Amino acid sequence: MNNRQEILGDLGLTMGLMSKDISGMDFSGEDLSNCAFVDVNFSNCNLIGVDFTSCQFANCDFTGADMTGVKAVSTQWYKPIFDHVKFIDLDLRAAQLSNTKIVGAVLDGEKTSTVIFNEIIFENLKIEGKIERLIANDCTFDGMNAAGLFWERCIFTKCSMKGMDLGQGTLKEVTLVSTDLTSSNLDGVVINKALLQEIDLSKRDLSGIRIFGGQMIGCKLSEINFSDAVLEKCSFIKADLKRANFERAIASQANFVEADVSEAKLVKADLRQTVWNDATAIESNFEGCNLESSSFENAKLNNVNFNNTNLVFVDFSSADLSGAQITNSDLYMSNLDNIKEEETDWTNSDRRRARPTDKPKLDALQWPTSLSGPVIEPKPKRQIILKEV
Repeated sequence: MNNRQEILGDLGLTMGLMSKDISGMDFSGEDLSNCAFVDVNFSNCNLIGVDFTSCQFANCDFTGADMTGVKAVSTQWYKPIFDHVKFIDLDLRAAQLSNTKIVGAVLDGEKTSTVIFNEIIFENLKIEGKIERLIANDCTFDGMNAAGLFWERCIFTKCSMKGMDLGQGTLKEVTLVSTDLTSSNLDGVVINKALLQEIDLSKRDLSGIRIFGGQMIGCKLSEINFSDAVLEKCSFIKADLKRANFERAIASQANFVEADVSEAKLVKADLRQTVWNDATAIESNFEGCNLESSSFENAKLNNVNFNNTNLVFVDFSSADLSGAQITNSDLYMSNLDNIKEEETDWTNSDRRRARPTDKPKLDALQWPTSLSGPVIEPKPKRQIILKEV
């Protein structure tokens, strides 16, 4: 069967086609919504402006087809072949595409809202306008020019963005998980409340970048350059920040819990109300910083430079300050309870301005608990043995 009218008649009755060769046919402008297509050959078809709303496609071949302006809202595509396809201005809202390669696609960002891409390789993809709630899993966007684009509430998991140009763009509430940003351009990008998890940005120059409320959980950020950056309310929990540069950065209310910031440069940074509990900051340089109302509880601060630093209301309780330099610094109402201070230099820093030692609290910490006390073995249960009479 290769007659166009017969094909349309069958679709009107059965709402589906299976294992049909309809290559080269002209279906431009037709309403083919709510149909299912399995193993159908659409090669070289004219599909301009076709309405495929709520259709399902499995193992269909669209080689050489013209799909300009196709309405593909709420469609599902599994292993389609899009070789040499004109993939222009499709309406992919709420669509799902899986396991294919698309070359030279030109899309309107607003028509990709809530689309889901699974294992798609994009080459020379071009998107214009605002992109909102796009989801991509195991996709490749290498080399894509996305400069100046506005991304909102998009999710990228295990994607490749090597060499992608995100410069001068905005990432608002975007999630990037285990995604490769090698050689990507982030110059001038603005990040607002985004989540970056297990991302490697080691040795990247992000000086002057603006990130507000961003979360960088478990990221590799060693030797990253955040100098002069704005990082307010950002989270670097468990991040690798060894030898990072935060000089003159504004990072008030940031969270560095369990992060490794050893040998980092934080000279003259604004770090008010930051949290460094259980962090490792060995040999880091905080000289001239404003750390007012910050917390370093249980932190490893061996050989750290806190010279000429504002340490007002800072909590150092149970921190290791051995070998640290804390000279010419203001310790007003700082908490120095239970610190380790072997060979610590306090020159011209008046410890009398620190808050009084909280002896009841220190005594309480020594009380035996279920974790620190002796192990009490339960008494063995008595066994009752019944004898035969």
